[in-house]
Amino acid sequence: MKKIISTMLTALLIISLCPTVAISSPGAMFTLKGEERNVIAKATVADDYDWGTASIQAYSLVQRLMASNKTSNDVTVAVLDTGLDIAHPYLNGRVEDEGYNFESNNKDITDNFGHGTFMSTIITNATKGLNNIKILPIKVSEGGEATESNFCRAIRYAVDKGADVINISFATPDTPTEEETPFEEAVEYATQNNVVVVASAGNDSKDTQYYVPARAESAITVSAYDIDESPASFSNYGESIDVCAPGVNVVAGFPDAMYGTSSGTSPAAAYVSAEAACLKMMDRTFTPAEISNIISHYSLDRGYKGWDKYYGNGIINWSNVPVRGSNPAEQVNYKGFNDIVGHWGFDQIASLIDEKIIDGYIQPDGTKKFEPENPVTRAEFLKLLAKTAGEDITLAQGGKSFNDVRSGEWYYSYVMWASRNNIVSGYEDGEFRPSNNITRQEMAIMIVNYLESQGMLPENVRKVPFSGEFLAVNPDGSGTLIWDYNWYPFNDSSHIAEWALEDMQWMKYLGIMRGDDLGNCNPSSNAKRAETAVILVNLIVRAESNFTLVKAL
Repeated sequence: MKKIISTMLTALLIISLCPTVAISSPGAMFTLKGEERNVIAKATVADDYDWGTASIQAYSLVQRLMASNKTSNDVTVAVLDTGLDIAHPYLNGRVEDEGYNFESNNKDITDNFGHGTFMSTIITNATKGLNNIKILPIKVSEGGEATESNFCRAIRYAVDKGADVINISFATPDTPTEEETPFEEAVEYATQNNVVVVASAGNDSKDTQYYVPARAESAITVSAYDIDESPASFSNYGESIDVCAPGVNVVAGFPDAMYGTSSGTSPAAAYVSAEAACLKMMDRTFTPAEISNIISHYSLDRGYKGWDKYYGNGIINWSNVPVRGSNPAEQVNYKGFNDIVGHWGFDQIASLIDEKIIDGYIQPDGTKKFEPENPVTRAEFLKLLAKTAGEDITLAQGGKSFNDVRSGEWYYSYVMWASRNNIVSGYEDGEFRPSNNITRQEMAIMIVNYLESQGMLPENVRKVPFSGEFLAVNPDGSGTLIWDYNWYPFNDSSHIAEWALEDMQWMKYLGIMRGDDLGNCNPSSNAKRAETAVILVNLIVRAESNFTLVKAL
């Protein structure tokens, strides 16, 4: 049912990278290990199948940053790798001039291997629109091998050139000793100079204590997960793992304006470097330790409750990272609202307040309350949905009438708008029950019905009549099965009513509902106001990105 991207593509060039070579001395070699790449030439495929960027909800943070006043800071991400293709479309206007080649001791940063271009384009694509986040390409390897000396010099060069983040998508075996290796000392030098260092865990399914720089205490060490949010089979693990990021068949760019997929902890590290760059843009005073804590704190817990050796503190999720909320003082009486101070959903609630989607309840002292933990009624949700969609319902006419929806009620026009657009149909007794609290599965039905009424569901997905199957439309017009009624998107999917299953599948597929930290959706529970705000912000962000697919087809 779940097909990896490579099965959907034609004319693939498969490149298997070299095996790891252990290091035993400061001058030994670091070698890229176990990363298979599928290269194609179509940008449209990259756009359609970029599940990694969608999975971490990168554009949620990016768009909120762009809407704030926190995008003026210039941020430099040094990518210590095989160089890059400066002409790649994903890198247009995003590359610093101070790149250097420590392999040849010159300024030729041409990428003849592809790995560096892939990591750099992950970072720029995940931060699309934040054009003052730039790449400083530092070439330490020509064909996938690099000396420890090159890395140590490159790290110091990056610090001296003003890098804010250093991405190291290399890892190699090393016997742990009481003394730090020169590589670990270089990483420490960077963090002492307020530069964030992000390192990949390695691809040998072994403990990171035997790998550098993965075990470096001051680095943010990243393991990899697959499209099902399971630990990647190849990913190293251990006490040094901080967070986990997409690393199986993720999509980005290769040299010569090519695109394709790659697997490994290397791309996982690049996603975290991109998130660290966003945080540096938000506030340049953040220290490496603070950035590591923020990324970890707002990650989604997976695996064993709390930290574990496979996921670290969880899978990264940019939608949870606050923008305005990074400064607690900004949360006090935000635009008159006095009950969202310090709330976990502050940033999404504030976004809807900014867009005048949320009105709130006016108090006797003139302040407002949002009451984030209270439930939402069916009528209230239709009002929020209509305002989120920018619909003018003042002249709403037509549609099915309901026994309990009378002209003159505040919600009358909203219900008529929803009825006219086949968003709601009511109950068999002819009632709509506007004052009933809305459940999550009822909310899913209304959202999907709205998207369907506006022709906004992805065009490359079609339903097979009477079969319950959904197909991805291939370029030749054929279809590849992506889900049917046997796909249960949440751990508690058995609790979803049969009449709501398809809509809940759409919600998970489109990235609008993601479930709680345990992977449950609690379909029949009442949706709280803060939860509704998060769902509506997800809807806005995903719609603006044309619902780039969360699941690989």
